[in-house]
Amino acid sequence: MAYVGQGIKNGTFSVLDTSGNTYNGSNVTFDLGTHVSSPAQLLVSHDGVIQKPVTDYTLASGGTQITFTTAPASGASIFITEISGAVGAPMNRDLNGDELILDVDGDTSITSDTDDQIDVRVSGQDQITIKDGAISPVTDNDVDLGTSSLEYKDGYFDGTLHCDVLDLAGTEHTAISSQWALISTTTASNSAKVEVRGLNDSDYHQFLLILDRVIPATDDVSMRILLENSANNNFGAYNFAILGYDDGGDEQRGNGGNASVITACGGIGSDSGEEGVSGNIIIDNPSAQSIPTIQFHLTVMDKDGDIRVVVGSGQVKDDSEDANGMQLDFTSGNIESGTFKLYGLKAS
Repeated sequence: MAYVGQGIKNGTFSVLDTSGNTYNGSNVTFDLGTHVSSPAQLLVSHDGVIQKPVTDYTLASGGTQITFTTAPASGASIFITEISGAVGAPMNRDLNGDELILDVDGDTSITSDTDDQIDVRVSGQDQITIKDGAISPVTDNDVDLGTSSLEYKDGYFDGTLHCDVLDLAGTEHTAISSQWALISTTTASNSAKVEVRGLNDSDYHQFLLILDRVIPATDDVSMRILLENSANNNFGAYNFAILGYDDGGDEQRGNGGNASVITACGGIGSDSGEEGVSGNIIIDNPSAQSIPTIQFHLTVMDKDGDIRVVVGSGQVKDDSEDANGMQLDFTSGNIESGTFKLYGLKAS
């Protein structure tokens, strides 16, 4: 009957000459007379019993010797066959959980004896586990990614990076302090005024209010700033000064002594295509200052379409109470649109 099945694979079987080896019940390592890359390349018979690679024997001396787990007894009958080429090659079959041994001494391997999991072993120790959605060390805080002399080039993370210590250019940081934190975002929509509260917070020693395209509903108006006390009432008396220049070189000056509001800028346009007011206002340590002060840097598009840059500062006049809030409005009409973001600089 004709043979039915796969064709014979290419490869060779070579019986090794181990006649020079002496088995005396104490020696465990013997010459092979050739070089072998893996214990799995050997078919070893010990007194008629086939030995299991790695468990019953391993390779030594770079693959030129065999080391038995138990010393062969005196007069033992041992023959060794080397399998080379494609015969029995593990990549030609389904390993089905069997260990794939990679190195000469048999202690580095890949296994998948747990369903949907790959385990990588190096030097006899489990190092890395690969599962759906995760590549993890087997032991916590044990495996390095790169070394001090062999670094990865770039890292890209879409998510959160967790670490105990962050080394930036050779300086280790266990915490990031004195940083700006976003506290609130207010979007105006035909609003009579915008108020920000919570400035009397000792966790922050400075606040930054960023204005983005704050546009008035009425043309040719001025923006006003008021500070509020802990009862959310206007302090009502301020000293301030401003200086501004537009792109045509025209100057704008303003000041006030014992004024009821701080007039930050004027002539703001509301026509289509005009950008209103953008810029920032800094409130200096309002929870600790006996006389609350502010500084501002604003860019204004006026009613004629000219761009003006305005800088100024102001302070509450003769008041020992902390500031807890700020109010912004226009001299006439509502705030048609605009965004106000309040940041706090955390105290160190």
